[in-house]
Amino acid sequence: MKHVKETHQNVESRIKAMCVDTTCCTVVALDDQNKPLRPALLWMDCRAAEQASQILQKCKKYEKETSAARSLIAVNCDGNGPISAEWMLPKALWIKDKEPEVWMKSSTICEYQDFINLKLTGTLCASSCNAAARWHWNGQAAVETEDGSGGRPFELLRAVELEDLQGVKYDR
Repeated sequence: MKHVKETHQNVESRIKAMCVDTTCCTVVALDDQNKPLRPALLWMDCRAAEQASQILQKCKKYEKETSAARSLIAVNCDGNGPISAEWMLPKALWIKDKEPEVWMKSSTICEYQDFINLKLTGTLCASSCNAAARWHWNGQAAVETEDGSGGRPFELLRAVELEDLQGVKYDR
């Protein structure tokens, strides 16, 4: 937008709307200045297949050990799987397992569409559809809480050793 403003006079008054489209499940790791630490893991990248399987196994084990009333992954697969290697949590776990130096430097792990919105608006705001369908958030609980923490799968994140993701602050 900066380049457009510099090359076209009064462009802001002529722009009525802007639309941006990305594919979901393209994951990016950001530092504390919101700069990417590595190239994004594209939506079709399935290198996290092992991590997807681990997440399903860890959830089943946790649910059995704790006599959980409901599945940790009930939101989008009724607790039975599969969990796609293309989704956010397997890719985040892959980064943690395979690129620990990137994981340690990361302040935020998010989807590319959230990163694009951050770049355009200065606000980190997750897609509610992706959060519910691919990150296992409870969408109803998310909209019912004022502080933005409702619906987050804290128990799931602890069970699969991704509790570092609990601290990400998304604006509403």
